[in-house]
Amino acid sequence: MAELAPSFPAHIDRAMSSLTIRTAAPLARHLILVAAIVAAAGCRGPGGELESSRYAKVQGDPEDTVRSFARKVATVDGFYGPEAARYDPEQDAWFVSNMLGPGSAHDGKGYIVRLEGSSVGTASMWAISGRNGVHLDAPKGIAFQGDTLWTADIDVVRGFNKHTGAPVGEIDFRPYGAVLLNDLAVGPGGTMYITDTGIQMTDIGVLYTGGEKIFVVSPGRKISVLTEGPQLKRPNGVVWDPASKRWAVVGFDPFDSQLYVPGSGSAKPDILAHGKGRFDGVQSLGDGRFLVSGWSDSALMVIGNGEKVRIVRDLTSPAAIGLDMKRHLVAIPEGIMGRVSFWELPEGYRGGDGPPRPTLAQP
Repeated sequence: MAELAPSFPAHIDRAMSSLTIRTAAPLARHLILVAAIVAAAGCRGPGGELESSRYAKVQGDPEDTVRSFARKVATVDGFYGPEAARYDPEQDAWFVSNMLGPGSAHDGKGYIVRLEGSSVGTASMWAISGRNGVHLDAPKGIAFQGDTLWTADIDVVRGFNKHTGAPVGEIDFRPYGAVLLNDLAVGPGGTMYITDTGIQMTDIGVLYTGGEKIFVVSPGRKISVLTEGPQLKRPNGVVWDPASKRWAVVGFDPFDSQLYVPGSGSAKPDILAHGKGRFDGVQSLGDGRFLVSGWSDSALMVIGNGEKVRIVRDLTSPAAIGLDMKRHLVAIPEGIMGRVSFWELPEGYRGGDGPPRPTLAQP
């Protein structure tokens, strides 16, 4: 485990009061170590961890997958409000954004942790609000553009040198009425899409205020509004899909979550799939299918090409997922639980690797 710097602002010192390493059963050639960055008390989120299993047993499960059939290979515990975990293949490293407080609070308490791709037990505090010119309130989605790491932070998007963590600038969405910038992704030509979910994340829960938008940032940091309105169903995760050459968004609506292709202006979205509620993160498998995390399902799903299959179950409020295609790993932040778990995708769900296998994973 890399040693972390000993002196941090008070809010980070609390988050580093203890540092331990525990070993998980290794998955052959991939991950060996599991780390606990801090000691944090956990609680169950909406519906509890076992909601999806209870539903499957009572209602019958159309996918016949009561157990997860992706394989968990590591868990990093002790984060404070982990919201997004994204993988940078150039550095073979994961970056995890942490809010450390309500997601709408301008409190200057956010931070970003780096985990090494070859061993997620090797962690370092990469960007900390209040140090080295860094300001972070409640960072959420992360995207890479050249040497820049961008993160959505309530009403601005902040940029950092992805190698050093040094701030390199910000894009201000306050003049455009931003409510809660949530996720962002970079597509062809460096164009960036940013979702505004239109909610307030407070210490008493999530409050819907309206104002949903999808922003576009063109080269030169030119901001425009692609589309806005309640038809967006509280847009959350966003990703560019190279297979269909179009953008995909998931909605956080509590009753009718959707996976859709956004239109422009007042055009209605092209809906690809519906869910039970509160889709959060989305990643493209590159073959017309998507990984989608859902709160109401307590699950990670594969959706697309006529499929909708839960491959990881019993998750608590799974947030903005990330994907390491080389190792076939998906990282799933669970903010309320203060952890990020890493799962190996089963054969047939790795992107372009043929039809799914009908067998269940071993417990």
